[in-house]
Amino acid sequence: LLEPDEGRYANISQTMLASGDWMTPRKNGFAHFHKPPLTYWGMALSQKFLGMNELGVRFPGILYTLGTLLIAMSLARKLWDEKTAVFTALVLIATPLFLFMGRLATTDCGMVFWVNLAIYCFALHRKEGKNLFLILTYAALGAAMMAKGPVTIVLFYLAAIPLMFLVRKEARLSIPSHLLGLAAFVAIAFPWYLWVIYKNPGLLNHFLFYQTTQR
Repeated sequence: LLEPDEGRYANISQTMLASGDWMTPRKNGFAHFHKPPLTYWGMALSQKFLGMNELGVRFPGILYTLGTLLIAMSLARKLWDEKTAVFTALVLIATPLFLFMGRLATTDCGMVFWVNLAIYCFALHRKEGKNLFLILTYAALGAAMMAKGPVTIVLFYLAAIPLMFLVRKEARLSIPSHLLGLAAFVAIAFPWYLWVIYKNPGLLNHFLFYQTTQR
C-alpha cells in the first residue's frame, strides 16, 4: 500500500470484518469518524472474498473508476454522439491522475463515481423528461453522502448548475417525484449519520463543519 490513507482504510475495513461492527469505523481500536462507512464496507466485503491483500483493499476503487469511465462515455453519447463518447474515454484514460487515483484505496473513487452518477441521472432527467431519473439522482446523492460526506452535495451542484444551461429541460416540474427522490436520499444517507450522532455527542459539528468547511 502506497500512502498512509491506504493503510488506514485497510486497517479500518479489516477491523470491521473481524469485529462484526459495521456501524463504527475503528482505527487501532479507537472510533474513527473522519469519513462515512461506505468505502470501508466495500473494502471489507472485497477482502472477505479476495483476501486481506492489496487487491482485496483496492478492488472497490478499481470498480468505481471503471464505472466512472463508463458513466462519462454514456453521458457524452447521450448529449452528443459516439465520436465524443470515444474521445471522452480516451481523455480520461490518458489522464495520469485518473489512473493513479483509480488504483488507490481511498474514499475519492467512490465519491467521484456516485457524484458523477447523480450528474448523469440529472442530465437524463432534463434531456428525456423521465422523472425516474430525478429519483435516481437523489438516490445517487444519498450514496455519495455515505461515501464522502456533505461536501459531495456541493460538488454535485457545481456541475448541475452549468448543466441546467447546457441541457434543455424536457420534464415538467413533478413535486411527487422530488418528494420520492428526497425520501430515497434520506433513507440512504441519514440512518447511519443519525445513529452515530446519537451514540457520539459532538459528531454533528464534526461532520457539518470540520469535514466540510474547516478542511
